[in-house]
Amino acid sequence: MQESRFAEAGIRVAPSKARLSQIDDLLYVVYFLPIFFVIRVVTGLLSVVRFKRLLAIAHRILRVRDRVLYLEVFFPENAGFHYRVQKWIEVLSQESITANARYVFERDRHERLLRDERTVFFQAVFLLCRIWHCVTALAYNCIVVRRELLLYNDYGDLFLEKFLLALHPNVILDLDDDIAAAKREPRNLTAYGRWMRESPSKFTETIRLYRRFIAGSNYLKRFVLETSSGLPPGNVAVIPTCVDYEKHSLKVYGERSDCINFGWVGSNATIAYLDIIIPALSEIAERHKIRLIVVSGQDYKADVDFEIVNIRWSLQNEVEHLKRIDIGLMPLYDTAAEWGKCGFKLIQYMGLGIVSIASAVTVNHDIVDDKQNGFLVRHESDWARVIEEVLARSEEFPEIGSAARKKICDHFSFEANKKEYLRFIRTQPVDS
Repeated sequence: MQESRFAEAGIRVAPSKARLSQIDDLLYVVYFLPIFFVIRVVTGLLSVVRFKRLLAIAHRILRVRDRVLYLEVFFPENAGFHYRVQKWIEVLSQESITANARYVFERDRHERLLRDERTVFFQAVFLLCRIWHCVTALAYNCIVVRRELLLYNDYGDLFLEKFLLALHPNVILDLDDDIAAAKREPRNLTAYGRWMRESPSKFTETIRLYRRFIAGSNYLKRFVLETSSGLPPGNVAVIPTCVDYEKHSLKVYGERSDCINFGWVGSNATIAYLDIIIPALSEIAERHKIRLIVVSGQDYKADVDFEIVNIRWSLQNEVEHLKRIDIGLMPLYDTAAEWGKCGFKLIQYMGLGIVSIASAVTVNHDIVDDKQNGFLVRHESDWARVIEEVLARSEEFPEIGSAARKKICDHFSFEANKKEYLRFIRTQPVDS
């Protein structure tokens, strides 16, 4: 039922709460359906009067330009918010563009509601806030939706997306992940889901609704163009998740140490990828003294003979923690759920001059020039062999790290992508 949306995101549902799920479902039906029908009616009226065309004309008359609104599903301390929204707001402001972000919950409340499984309250408040955010979009000439409008809520046949797209002539969807593959769409619907008009393929259907996109990789651009038939390639801009690490010094190598610090940074939802490399690290630990540093939102545990150090991720201490890593790791499976990843871990490691090893999956080929500024692993069984090859080149780590930093500065920094980002944001749709 409703809790299934949270379970898919890796959020635990307590048995005591699960017993109340039927009551929660009923409460949400009573709350949701009137809002759903009202928004559907309003959307129909907006389409009939061609409101978004009228708004485009009003914007030209009132000279509403260079005003950008980001609709973000997470809180400011979230890495996606920080690097794909907040940092771009700073760049836009330097170009005399007014840019603001709207989100629903502050971090503490967001996490507390999920921890306590208060699904009805979370979804109810989120929905009302999002409707208001869509209305406030009228004062801006460009809207950027980050990933989706409603979080953990696939009900209503994308009614809120349709409302926003009928309301505003220039809406861009920013995507840095193939959410369809991550959710294993299309999903089987329960009777409750069918009653609530749940979208079995929400992300795929969302792609077909929008006409302009900012994609985090070339793979995601191809995915969008294949999913949305007839979409001009120029309607999709490829903007990676960038870093601004130029102001930070490079990782310092050269100091002799009796222990090699392997490291991984990532979210709770992706921490299980570490299971891929545990056998290889265990094999390496038989010949070298190693340590695994995990920077995440939860502890990673494994039955191994080497030390695992768990560090809580935070924006404030991110760089400091990353610089403790000698060799950054990015293991992935070679499946559809991983093909849409945008390689941000690699960009972070390499941007700080950290020698990195990653699975040779889609975008990682674009980021790493194998054996020059990083290393790629083509098969799961090759991890131990590649790690040994990397360790054999330890004297070259300063040069490899420097080359990695240059690659990121040249292609994956805000400065390198600013011109294209500004061009796309300032371009108005032809049919507006």
